[in-house]
Amino acid sequence: MTNPRTEPAQNADERTMLEGWLDYHRQTLAQKCEGLTDAQLRTASVPPSERP
Repeated sequence: MTNPRTEPAQNADERTMLEGWLDYHRQTLAQKCEGLTDAQLRTASVPPSERP
């Protein structure tokens, strides 16, 4: 884990909070994907649905 996530401010205006949470979740995904190979990143985590 190279970059710890920064939790967004709880008392900001709506846009600032939304952008903060988006950055927070982007950081989370980047941390979870850190160290994976290109092939691992391209592998679906679950098979696709067979529903029409």
